[in-house]
Amino acid sequence: MGTGEPVEMAAEVLRDVNFMSLNINGLETDDLTRFRGIKRPRWIQLKASMSNNDIHVLGLQEHHYKSRAPTQESRIQAHERMEQGTKKLRGQKWSMMGNLSLTPKSGVLTMWQHSRWTLKNSYSTDSRVLVCHFDDEDGGEWTVVTAHFHHDPAPRKKQWARLVATLQMMEAKKVVVLADHNSVLHETLDSTSPMEETGEDTYYRTATRTARQKEQEAYGALDLLDVRPLV
Repeated sequence: MGTGEPVEMAAEVLRDVNFMSLNINGLETDDLTRFRGIKRPRWIQLKASMSNNDIHVLGLQEHHYKSRAPTQESRIQAHERMEQGTKKLRGQKWSMMGNLSLTPKSGVLTMWQHSRWTLKNSYSTDSRVLVCHFDDEDGGEWTVVTAHFHHDPAPRKKQWARLVATLQMMEAKKVVVLADHNSVLHETLDSTSPMEETGEDTYYRTATRTARQKEQEAYGALDLLDVRPLV
């Protein structure tokens, strides 16, 4: 989303702020990664990467914390599990805000260094999209969107439409979207109706595989080798 400012100015503003986006695909453990026969918690490598790269704000997709029953009590318990489950990752420096998963594989959360960033308010455009408004330590205003977009084109386009309409209504300026490769919206290939198996569909599937490969390479560069893109 544009701010009306020259690109050079926007780049200068972003230079000293470090964001990180990660599809963790289950925050607790990775069934395929074991150390001496014990499941290795995924947050161990993630916490080291956050420190090594001096991350200010982190957006996680697919933490997999969900309510076990459609009741208010169950949702409160799920939020408590999410708070407790991220406690070691957050330590003393980080605060968090998260949405519960409505499916076995979903859920998003945003973490920030509370000594540098102050949360003004937050809301959701759907269960997979969390919008947080912050002030940084210099008084700058930021809007951070952590989103787990649908793999299918039609619901993804609806997610984007709701999000863009909301941000325009809020007159958000400096907007950072923390999402995985599923966030990419192709103007031609993404439609509101199911696509037939065509040459374009084949191209779309190939482009998706390429995006997943690049995402996995980025995880490798951060030494997060136990994290996999969506299948």
